[in-house]
Amino acid sequence: CRVLQAKFVDPSQEDIEMVLSEVVDCIDELMKNPFGNYLVQNLIAVCNEEQRNRIILSVTKNTFQLVNICCNPHGYVFVEITH
Repeated sequence: CRVLQAKFVDPSQEDIEMVLSEVVDCIDELMKNPFGNYLVQNLIAVCNEEQRNRIILSVTKNTFQLVNICCNPHGYVFVEITH
């Protein structure tokens, strides 16, 4: 997890896309993991809008999946407010 997080210090779009493509299908589990949620936080911080939308689609594809993330003590959910 720390090795992947180090990729986000000065990431290229290729680095971001590579990591996202590998974790997007299990990102809900990473969001609830005591260590994986830090990876998700760092990943989201460097993602572009399209990549963040892919993450949102992944965590909302199943009923109550997002609720389970929110109710988990380690759960991490990001919110971006645009004006």
